Amino acid sequence: MLVYSVAKPADKQEFTEFYVLGLNGKALEYPVKFIMTNDQVIDVQYSDSGPLISEQSGKVILGIVNHNKMEMAYDIAVTINGERVNFIYSGNIITKLTRLTLQVTNVLIICSFGIFL
Repeated sequence: MLVYSVAKPADKQEFTEFYVLGLNGKALEYPVKFIMTNDQVIDVQYSDSGPLISEQSGKVILGIVNHNKMEMAYDIAVTINGERVNFIYSGNIITKLTRLTLQVTNVLIICSFGIFL
């Protein structure tokens, strides 16, 4: 039986791959602190020991890869402390991305998200 399973591996599993990368496209330097004045983000810190960077939103890369052998639709929302926040997609500030459709093995990258109060 062992020879059979090595000689004829099981069909590839169907799944969706999700990943979040930090500031420089690596699995580190995620936004950890937002400095706000008058309900506006003015600085973001990207690691516990990193410097404050003057910007109005935190940035991460969200990757989605469809390995489901068929077209799939996804809804994307960002929550912080249980509350939905706005994020940037294709240059637009939105609260939720609905029915994003990916063909097989396509990758979607959302380059930034942030808090916009």
